[in-house]
Amino acid sequence: MNDQSPAKKYYKAMLKIGYRIYDFLVKTFFTLVYGKTGDKMPAIKNLLLLDSATTLAYKIRMRKVTSEEILDSFIDRIAQINPVLNCLVADRFHDARQEAKAADDLIKSGTTTEDQLAKEKPFLGVPFTTKDCIAVKGLIHTSGLYKRRHIIAEEDADVIARLKEAGAIPIGLTNVSELCMWWESSNIVHGRTNNPYDTNHIVGGSSGGEGCIQAAAGSAFGIGSDIGGSIRMPSFFNGIFGHKPSKGVVSNKGQYPIPNNAEQNSFLGIGPMCRRAEDLLPLLKIIADKQADVLKLDDPVDIKQLKFYYQEHDTGGKCVSAVHPEIRQLLRKLVYHLEKNVKIKPQKVEMKSFARSNAIWIGNMTNGGPRFQEQLSNLQGSISIWFEFLKWFLWLSDHTFIGLCTALVEKMGPEYNSEKHLFWVSQRDEFRRDLVDLLGDDGVFLYPTHPTPAPYHNEPLFKPFNFSYTSIINVLGFPATHCPMGLSSDGLPIGIQVISNHQNDRYCLAVARYIEKAFGGWVPPDIEGLDFNARLSSADSETIRISNFKMEIWYSILVKLRIIYDVLIDAIATIYYGSAKNKLPPIENVIVLESASSLARKIKDGQLRAEEVVGAFIERTKQVNSLINALVDERFIEALKEARKIDDDIRHGRISEENFRKKPFLGIPFTAKDSVASKGLKWTLGLMVRKNVVAEEDAAVIQLMKEAGGIQIGVTNVPQLNFWGESYNPIYGTCRNPYDLTRNAGGSSGGEASLIAACGSPIGIGTDIGGSIRLPAHRCGIFGHKPSQNLSPSKGLSFSKGDVPILNVIGPLVKHAEDLTPMFKVLVGKNVHELKLDEPVDLKQLNVFYMTSIKCLRGVQITKEMQYNVLKVVKHFEEISDRKPVEIHFDETRYAMELWSYKIKMEKTDFKCNLTNRQGRVNVPLEYFKYLIGRSEYTAYTLGNMLNILLPSIDFDWAKETLSKLKEKILAKLGDNGVLVFPAEPRSADYNYLSLLRTGVSYTCLWNALELPVTQIPLGLDKRGLPIGVQVVTSPYQDHLSIAVANELEKTFGGYKNVGVKTKGGVGHSRCMVKPEKDTFSHSTWLCQDADTSWPCS
Repeated sequence: MNDQSPAKKYYKAMLKIGYRIYDFLVKTFFTLVYGKTGDKMPAIKNLLLLDSATTLAYKIRMRKVTSEEILDSFIDRIAQINPVLNCLVADRFHDARQEAKAADDLIKSGTTTEDQLAKEKPFLGVPFTTKDCIAVKGLIHTSGLYKRRHIIAEEDADVIARLKEAGAIPIGLTNVSELCMWWESSNIVHGRTNNPYDTNHIVGGSSGGEGCIQAAAGSAFGIGSDIGGSIRMPSFFNGIFGHKPSKGVVSNKGQYPIPNNAEQNSFLGIGPMCRRAEDLLPLLKIIADKQADVLKLDDPVDIKQLKFYYQEHDTGGKCVSAVHPEIRQLLRKLVYHLEKNVKIKPQKVEMKSFARSNAIWIGNMTNGGPRFQEQLSNLQGSISIWFEFLKWFLWLSDHTFIGLCTALVEKMGPEYNSEKHLFWVSQRDEFRRDLVDLLGDDGVFLYPTHPTPAPYHNEPLFKPFNFSYTSIINVLGFPATHCPMGLSSDGLPIGIQVISNHQNDRYCLAVARYIEKAFGGWVPPDIEGLDFNARLSSADSETIRISNFKMEIWYSILVKLRIIYDVLIDAIATIYYGSAKNKLPPIENVIVLESASSLARKIKDGQLRAEEVVGAFIERTKQVNSLINALVDERFIEALKEARKIDDDIRHGRISEENFRKKPFLGIPFTAKDSVASKGLKWTLGLMVRKNVVAEEDAAVIQLMKEAGGIQIGVTNVPQLNFWGESYNPIYGTCRNPYDLTRNAGGSSGGEASLIAACGSPIGIGTDIGGSIRLPAHRCGIFGHKPSQNLSPSKGLSFSKGDVPILNVIGPLVKHAEDLTPMFKVLVGKNVHELKLDEPVDLKQLNVFYMTSIKCLRGVQITKEMQYNVLKVVKHFEEISDRKPVEIHFDETRYAMELWSYKIKMEKTDFKCNLTNRQGRVNVPLEYFKYLIGRSEYTAYTLGNMLNILLPSIDFDWAKETLSKLKEKILAKLGDNGVLVFPAEPRSADYNYLSLLRTGVSYTCLWNALELPVTQIPLGLDKRGLPIGVQVVTSPYQDHLSIAVANELEKTFGGYKNVGVKTKGGVGHSRCMVKPEKDTFSHSTWLCQDADTSWPCS
C-alpha cells in the first residue's frame, strides 16, 4: 500500500517544492507589507499582575491583599492594553466590584477558616475572563456573528457557574473569530485582536482574545474552547499555557455554536488558559466537576516514570507549512534536556497518519445538523454564499471572507454518513488505535503546536491548513496542553504541545509544570526597569515605507475601479436594496413630538414631570435604536435620577423664577455626538484605537447645556474623526435614516440627526466642518444651524483643547424651529452678546437672494426636485415680502471643494496622525491593501480621505485670493439684512454606503470655507417619502436672520414630518398640547421580535 510509482513520487516531490516556494513568497510579501515589527503590549508597574491565579487566591484568603485591589489592578491593566490589542469586547466591571467586595466581606467576617475557603472556594475573589462564545449571564453572547450582536446571555454556561461557585469573578468577554471557526480572531462585530508581542501579528483563534489578554496580564486566568486547536493555537501564538481536556469530561453547555451531535460534541473541549502552569490542574478540577474523579487529578505524577515520544513534523501534509527551524530546534532541546536531567530517552517516531490530519478533521466534522451557511444566519434560514461573496467584495456583507469560505468548503465536502464521510471516520479510528497503542497508560507525546510562530494579520488566508497540528487531536479525543518555551529570534512566542492518552490529562499538566520550571514558560511584559524581554532581537520599529511608485499604482487601480463602479452603482443599489422602505414603528407617546421649549414650559408649570419627559424619550430610543443604530452609549439611569431630583426641587419650591430663566431647558433630555466629550460616556471618534476611551470630563458645550438644566441621555454615532458625509465606523457600524432604513443619515452628526428625527431625543449638539450638521439635518428632515465662526467654546471637541480657533463649529440640531434660538444662546455662552438673537426680524423688508445650483467640478448633478425646493421658498417670499427675491450667480462657487480643501489644510491638522490617536501616522498604501483583504481598522470613507490628502496640493495663493474675492462678492449682496436661499444638497438621502461614490458635500462645505452662518430647513418629504429642504445663508453674526426664516418656513411648509403616531393615544396624550398629525406616509413596517434581534418587516 505504501509503494508508490516513480511518477507519483515525482508529483508529490514537485508539489512539496512548489508549496515551499509559495510559502516563502507569501511570507516575503507580508514582511514587506507590514515591516519587521509592530508595537508591543505596554509595560506594567503592578507586580500583582505577574502572580498566578492560585497565588492571588492564597493572598486574598490570607488577607495580604483584597479582592477589590486585585480587581482594580486588572481593570486598570485592561484600560491600558485594550486600545492597543482589542482583546476585551464586553465587561461587567460594576458587578465584579460588588462581588469582589462580597468576597472581601466574607473573609473579614471570619465565619469561614482559610482552610475551608481553600477547599470550598479555591479561587475566591480572583477575576477571570472567557471568550465571547461561552455564556456569561448579562453579557453579550455573539460568538463573533453580526446577527447575534444584540443577544444577551440569560444564564451562565456550566463552566462559568462552576467557577463562580468556586469564588472566581468573571469580569468580561474576549474576542473570537466568526462563529469560532477560524484561527485568527477577527469579526464584523468586534474587529480584530492584535498580538501583544507584535501587533502586526495574529493572536490565533478562536480563543485569540483570551490568549491575548492572558499574555498581556489583563486577567488572572481564562476559559477557552477548542474544536480544532482554538485553545492551543492562541496559547502558542501568545506564549501562555492552554489545555484541551479529554473528550466528554467538561460540559459544553452554554457554548455557542452548539455541537450538532454527540460526536461533534466530543471534539469540542472547554478548558483553562493561563500564564502559570500551576493554575491548570485546579482550574480543570473545578470545571470538570464530577468528571474530575475520572481524570484522577489528585494522583501524584512522577515524570521519571513516564514514557516520552516525540515527532518533529507531520511527515508531509499537503499545503501545510514546514515546521519552523526554531520550533524543531526547541523540541530537540527539550528532548536533550530530558535525556540529561531526567535520565529519560524520548523515542522519536514518525506516524504517517499525521500527514492526513486536515482531511481526517474535515471529513469527521461533517454532521447531520445545520450546515455552516445556516449557522451564519443564526439558524434563521440559510445565507446565499455566492451572493454574500458579492456583497463582501462590495464591502456590504455582514460576514468575514473566511466565514464565507468555510461555508463553501463545507458545502463542497462529504455528506454525513456518505461513503466518503465513513471512510474518514474509519481513518480516524485506525489512527486513534495506533496512538492509543503507542501511548498506553504511561506515555506522553511531544509534538509541534503549530508549524510557524504567529503569522502576520491575514497571512492565514494564504495558509489555511496550518491548523492541522492541533485539529487532529480534537477528532482523536485526546487531551493536549500547549506549553510556552520562550520567544523566537523575531520576539514571538514559541512552544510545543504535550499529548497523552484519553483521561490521562494529569500527565500533560505535570509535564507542563516541568517544562515551565526548565524553560521559563510565559515571558512577561517589561516591568519598570526590568526587561523580561531581553531575548527579543533588536528590530526596526518604524513601519516600512512603500515607494511612491507603488502608491501611484494603487491610486490608478482604485480610480479605474471607481469609474467602472460609478456607472453601475444606481443599478446595483436598486437591485440590492429593492423597493422596500423599511421604517420605524409608530410613535405611541406624543410627548416625544413636542418641542423642547414646549416641554420645558410644561415642566415649569407642573403639567409634566421631568422624569416623565426623560422616560418618554428613553423608551422611544430603546424602541428604535436597534433599527437606526444612532445612540452608541447611554446614561439612562443617571438621567432619570437627575430628572427625579429636578421634580423634587420643583415640587418643594426650591427653584426660583430666576433659576427657571437661567435654565431654559430644565428637565429636558438632550444628546451629543460621540466626538463631543461627555463625562462617563464613550469618546471614540469612531476609531478602533479609541474603542474603550471614556471621557473624563464634559466638553465646554456639554457643561453649558447642563448649566441650562439639560439632562444628557447619551452620545450618538459618527464617522471616523467626523470626516465623512455618512455616519459609519467599525466600532458601532452604520447609522440609518429613520424614514427609510436602507438610506443613510448623513454625517458626521448623522447619529444625532437620526435619533432626533426618530423622536429619541428632542434636541442635540452637532458640529460642522463641511456640512456635518446640515447634511444629516437635511437627510433626516430636521433643523440644523451652522453658526458664525468661533462663538461656542471648542474645548472637548475631538482633539481640541479650546486654546486656538478652529474651522469646526458647534451648533444645534432640533425638530422644531422654536428650539433653535434658545439652544443656540446656551451653546454660545458668554459670546451671546455678539449676536442679535432677540432682535425682531421684519421678513417683509428682508433682502432675499437665491441660487438653484453650482457647477462644481467635483459635485453631483443636482436633481430638479432639489432645485424646485429653492423656487418654492422664493415663491413664498414673493407673496409675503415687499422686496422681490433676486437670483444670483458666482463663478467661483464651482471650486467649492478646492476652496474648502484649502481651508482644511490651513488648519494644519495631521489627519493620518489623528487616525492613530496621535500615536504615530497611518501607512496609507498599507491600509489600502489591508482594506482590500478586509482587515483594515479604517472605513472606505476614511481611506478615501487619506487618498485626497495624498493628491497634489492646492495652489494656496490662488485659493486664498479666490476665496477672498468670492466672500467679498457674497457679503456685498447680503449686507446686514440679506439671506441666500440655497439647495441643501444635490439629492435627498442616498442609499447606505454609496456616499463614497457620490457626495453632495460641495453644496455645504462651500459655506464652511467662507465661514458664513447657515440654517438647514426641512420642507417636507419627496415622492419617495424622504426629507427635503433648503439652506439659508446669511452674513457673519447675522444668524438671527436665517433662524427667523426657519421659523417662517416651518409655519408655511410644516417643517419636520414625524415618523408616525399610533391612532389610539399613548402615554401623555391627554396632557400634550401637540395634536398628532395624520401620518405623512403609510406605515406597514412594524417590529418583528424574536429571541435575538429586532427586524423591520411588512
